[in-house]
Amino acid sequence: LDLEEDDSAFHLRADVPGLTAEEIDVALDGRKLSVKAERKISKTNDRKEHLRERRSYTLYRSVVLPQQVDGDAITARVVDGVLTVTLPKAEQMRARKIKVKAE
Repeated sequence: LDLEEDDSAFHLRADVPGLTAEEIDVALDGRKLSVKAERKISKTNDRKEHLRERRSYTLYRSVVLPQQVDGDAITARVVDGVLTVTLPKAEQMRARKIKVKAE
């Protein structure tokens, strides 16, 4: 799991090989971001198994963000086994440059 920041947002990336978007849940509670993924491999009862390396599993990670984010503007997508979550910073929390006027 990687968490990076730029001027406008936090960017989280996590490897989730073999998982689909439907198997991944992303939730925000205050400043706590949670990622949960569950992979269920169904067993075929009509075949004799010789080897089974693919397993069902649950993955859970959470991270506390350094500052508030705009929960309504969060986006998440999974491409080529990598989950990317973009969390725009809350407007009131963004750093601003204030212009000083001369009088």
